[in-house]
Amino acid sequence: MLGQSATHPPEPQLEILSPHLPWRIEVRARATDIFVTVFDVLVAIRVTLKQEITREEWEQFGHGKKDSILAARSVRAQNYESARQVDEMYRHPRRIDALGEFTRFAGLVPAPGRSPTSFDLKFERWR
Repeated sequence: MLGQSATHPPEPQLEILSPHLPWRIEVRARATDIFVTVFDVLVAIRVTLKQEITREEWEQFGHGKKDSILAARSVRAQNYESARQVDEMYRHPRRIDALGEFTRFAGLVPAPGRSPTSFDLKFERWR
């Protein structure tokens, strides 16, 4: 399943956006594939969300969003603290923290009015 095309018809690249994130996720087929696979999509989402928020990106957020990101980072650090020692990786806000409480992956949906290779990334509140 992970090696199957992520779209029908198969596409060599995709664009993924989320209303909860200011970043675009570009997904390209690996050199050995001629189309984007389900695996490619999942890896691209994971890699993007694990990146640290840069100083320049941080400065573009308003105070309310910054507070939300810091609160999410704190929760994430506490969750990992019970499973392993908190190291430097968990002290800095990551892009995943911009999701706030919306951390349950709910799938991808075609983006109306945009290219057929553009999708919206959906998240729900984790309960």
